[in-house]
Amino acid sequence: MTEIKFEPGFRHVEWVDNRDRVQAGGPNGFNVRFTAIRKDLETISGAVSAIDTAIKKLSQQAPPEPRRLSLPPLFTPVGSTPPWTFDAAGTAVRPDDEAEVAGQMTVPLPDKVRLLELRVLGRNTGQDSRLNIVLGRVPLVGSTAPERLAQVLGDDTFDFTSAVDESRARVDMSAFRYQVSARVTGAVPGDTVTLSSVQIKYIAD
Repeated sequence: MTEIKFEPGFRHVEWVDNRDRVQAGGPNGFNVRFTAIRKDLETISGAVSAIDTAIKKLSQQAPPEPRRLSLPPLFTPVGSTPPWTFDAAGTAVRPDDEAEVAGQMTVPLPDKVRLLELRVLGRNTGQDSRLNIVLGRVPLVGSTAPERLAQVLGDDTFDFTSAVDESRARVDMSAFRYQVSARVTGAVPGDTVTLSSVQIKYIAD
């Protein structure tokens, strides 16, 4: 970084009463003195301009970049509904003999960020099976049902994205906890229903 400093060039030599005569020229005349003062003012002006430019550069910060929170689909059982199982790769799998499975997982979101979208990757080969993945928030006080922020319906081999409800997008960990739930209904033997990844896109703005 360039050093910004000022060294005055003007040096005042005092006049003596009854000895020095006021004059324009000469080494102690007005012209020399005012020229030195003018040069000092020009130098100060340049220094102030350099400081102003540096301050503006500091204030012009780059806008924040969106980030992704990638979550393994480690769903815990919900009530008496049969749970998801997991294969060796950590993919959530519907047991073949279960028509309905459900689970949920807590999402460790940074406080005060703004949620942008929910992305889910998986597979659902059933003709009538319905795979529903929901990002929601639950108030810390009371027994209120989860509020839905975004929802993905999985069909075939999918990589689907759903935008988060803007009115509920700002994370508030002082008032809510956040979760992702995944439920399959209407599955029959032979249907393949899996979830390989859940991602949440957000921005710290």
